Amino acid sequence: MNKKNLSLAAVLLVSSIALVALAEDFEVGAFYAADSLTPLSQAGWTLVSTDSEETVGENGAAVNAFDGNPSTLWHTRYSDQEDPFPHEIVIDLGATQTLYGFRALPRQDSVNNGMIQGYEFYVSDDTSSWGDAVASGDFPFSKTEAEVVFTTPATGRYIRLVATGTYSGVFLCSLAELNVLVDDGSPTPTATPEPTPTPTATPDSTTATATPTPVPTPIITGQPQDQTVDVGQTATFTVAATGPGNLSYKWKKNGKPVGGPASNGSSYTTPATTLADNGAAFTCTVSNAGGSVTSNAAILTVRAPSPTPTASPTPTATPTPTPTPTPSATPTPTPTPNGLPVASITVSPTAIIEGQRAFFTISLTPANPTQPTTVQFSQSGKAKFGADYALSANPELTIPAGAASGTIVLISQVDGNNGEKVESMTIMLKPGTGYSISSTQNKASITISDQAVTTSRRRHHH
Repeated sequence: MNKKNLSLAAVLLVSSIALVALAEDFEVGAFYAADSLTPLSQAGWTLVSTDSEETVGENGAAVNAFDGNPSTLWHTRYSDQEDPFPHEIVIDLGATQTLYGFRALPRQDSVNNGMIQGYEFYVSDDTSSWGDAVASGDFPFSKTEAEVVFTTPATGRYIRLVATGTYSGVFLCSLAELNVLVDDGSPTPTATPEPTPTPTATPDSTTATATPTPVPTPIITGQPQDQTVDVGQTATFTVAATGPGNLSYKWKKNGKPVGGPASNGSSYTTPATTLADNGAAFTCTVSNAGGSVTSNAAILTVRAPSPTPTASPTPTATPTPTPTPTPSATPTPTPTPNGLPVASITVSPTAIIEGQRAFFTISLTPANPTQPTTVQFSQSGKAKFGADYALSANPELTIPAGAASGTIVLISQVDGNNGEKVESMTIMLKPGTGYSISSTQNKASITISDQAVTTSRRRHHH
């Protein structure tokens, strides 16, 4: 044997030894190809049960989670109350299936409320013995469909998705579509040697993606304020909040959501009020991807119109008969200047203490029956707007059509500066369109006293 052949034999011998050694370090295992998995048809699926669904405020029925329409969704109850976690949906697939995973599509609109974070997924042949979850973890905070492939295929007729937490909304849960994955029958690849893994700590193989960094919940920086209006007027409540991402707002009246698109902003204006609205409490829940926070309640006061006293009839003396009575001419009503309603202003009370309120009433004589009238005004005085007091309307007040008056609520602030003693402020009406100004009641003034001054006087009195 020459040198060249000897070298080749040595190489083959070393290669054989290496292959034997390599084979000892590997075990052979069968596997299925991920690209052969396909969603199972939802035809024939039926709902077995769910712990919560919204059917009053919107169509949030649980069957929407497997109707094949990504525009519909399953949403847990919120119109009368919010049910606590965990939330679940149980579905009958119609026949026993071998399942390799599932897909979950979050709601596809611009709202994030109820997007599922933590999940558990179960498969069983009956609805009473579920055993351990075949998959669990966290969905990503994303509008794209999440896919979870099981470590080991699971066989059963019934599936159960349990939502253990949410990215947005304390107790809310929502889902557009749920589906399961089956093998479409593609040829199974030949066995492939797999290295025996060295025991190490590894992430949960069923987790769709890593848990995202928690998003801070919103912070309310300005609470809604109490409002006082006359019957027939509207009231506006406003909340101020900060927080990362897009903030969503939901107003509630006496704990129940108010309807219409106007209820989804940082300000909410009521319809024309009635006496039934008196004492109603309004709150706003502000949400983002990190959760939600609810404001303090603001109280609505609706004032009834003061009844016009009926004058007692004056006894008429018996007239002395005359041969030919002369009829008196009907008096001509005195027109208002330029034919426009006359605006005047009054205030009650005229003196308050820090923390109290005063009510400026702007009246129209006569009322404009066909259209609203916006009356403009200015402020003056030692008391400073924003530091010593706030106004419910500024620098104008709109009086609805047919209403004879409107109210501006002054809310005095406790500023802790006890050296100011007594400060005054005045509201003066300004010329505008659609009204003229009274020559005698065109301004109204109040005084605001420090709490320290009042406390000192009370102690001296006692």
